[in-house]
Amino acid sequence: NEILSQVVSQTWQNPSEQQCQRAWLLMAVLLGSFTPSPVLEKPLLKYVSDHGLEGYKAVCQHKILRATTNPEACRTHPPTLLEWKANKRKGKMVLDIFTFNEEQYSTEVDSWTTGEQFAAWILMSRG
Repeated sequence: NEILSQVVSQTWQNPSEQQCQRAWLLMAVLLGSFTPSPVLEKPLLKYVSDHGLEGYKAVCQHKILRATTNPEACRTHPPTLLEWKANKRKGKMVLDIFTFNEEQYSTEVDSWTTGEQFAAWILMSRG
């Protein structure tokens, strides 16, 4: 909570557009790395909804809401380069899978997508 609160203070009425952009990027990455506590969850969602920069608002809202579906989730690895790039361009992440018989599948993933969820989606797509 302390880290998220410090990043919020960096985004609040920051006169430097560049610093504000960096702070919102950091907020998006942090929200994909760990979940806010239940006490901070709703106020943070409200803050992001009311004061988020264009583009980062939707990204951060999605990450907060997605993280609340599994509040006990905790990542053991730092964010990947793909996550940093997706957050920087305020977009989504898509992974391509190529099977042994040359079929290709693409699916959207996020920071909280597990390998089991990803594999289940691929298996459902194959029929």
